[in-house]
Amino acid sequence: MITVRRGVEQVVVEEADFWRWVEGRNLQPTDWVSCSDGQLRQAQHIWKLKAFLPQPEPAPVPVPQPAPPQDNFFTVLGKVLLGAAAIAGAAYVAVKIGEALDDAMRPKQRRIVYNDEPLTDAKRQQIRERDQETCQYCGVHAPNGHVDHERSRADGGTNRVDNLVWACITCNTSKGSDSAAQFRRRMGQ
Repeated sequence: MITVRRGVEQVVVEEADFWRWVEGRNLQPTDWVSCSDGQLRQAQHIWKLKAFLPQPEPAPVPVPQPAPPQDNFFTVLGKVLLGAAAIAGAAYVAVKIGEALDDAMRPKQRRIVYNDEPLTDAKRQQIRERDQETCQYCGVHAPNGHVDHERSRADGGTNRVDNLVWACITCNTSKGSDSAAQFRRRMGQ
């Protein structure tokens, strides 16, 4: 480190920076420079001071590096094809991920199996007796009523006894393929 004084100001610089100042004539003749022997000397005698100052280290000589091998046509073509295959593979994976996400986000539709099993006369009689010929929707006595599926056959309703009720002709035809809960809401019950 070298100290340079100009009037009352003092600057400490690296040795390499000091020699750049000298070469660039940034030192004034009235500047004082600290020397390696601890003495301050005026900059107007800089060439006489050279012996008292640390000398700059020579710049390292760059070592020539061997040139990288040149790629031939087939090497370049192979790299291009490899890159294109990687891009195509990534695009394929992205499409498959998108399809999987679409499938995951799509609401699941359950498969409805239509009930085409015939309703036996014995089961009709069992429902008539159980419900005492009373419509289970409006409460009217209906000796000429029908056996109705609470969950309709079109919606996968079965012929099990817990899905069958006695219904008057009016309620049964009005209900259509609605569930019993939907029909009751529509009727205001």
